[in-house]
Amino acid sequence: MNITNIPKFVVNLERRPDRLEHIQKEMDYMGWEYELFKAVDLNNHGGCTLSHTEIIKIAKERGLIYDIDSINSDVYKSLVEFTFSPFKEEDKEKLFMLKLQLFELEPIKNSSDRAAKAAMRKAPDIITAFKHAIDIFLAQSTEETST
Repeated sequence: MNITNIPKFVVNLERRPDRLEHIQKEMDYMGWEYELFKAVDLNNHGGCTLSHTEIIKIAKERGLIYDIDSINSDVYKSLVEFTFSPFKEEDKEKLFMLKLQLFELEPIKNSSDRAAKAAMRKAPDIITAFKHAIDIFLAQSTEETST
């Protein structure tokens, strides 16, 4: 699947031009166009939730979101194929999107293990990116158990 033509939204707080500059460089590197959405700034997770809820609403209005109830069990087959198929150069877009999603997960976002995050960021393929993400999850799980 070529994701170049799939519409993309960049959600950014106006007070964080540094983050916007970073993602603009990433999007330019990938050759992707995007729509900038000014995030709701409440200085808490509520603003994040409202921003993403608005993006979902926009995507639904534009017919960009699939109804999750219509997904059949083939989704698991696709997930396995996506994860374990040999990595090819044309898969770098998928790898980039996977890494973006992994960094949005709370345990990864909140991890203080900079080396593990760097390893995940530099992962050369999908399975390695998942491995580093799982390592971060397991390390946090171990920390929570020991406290």
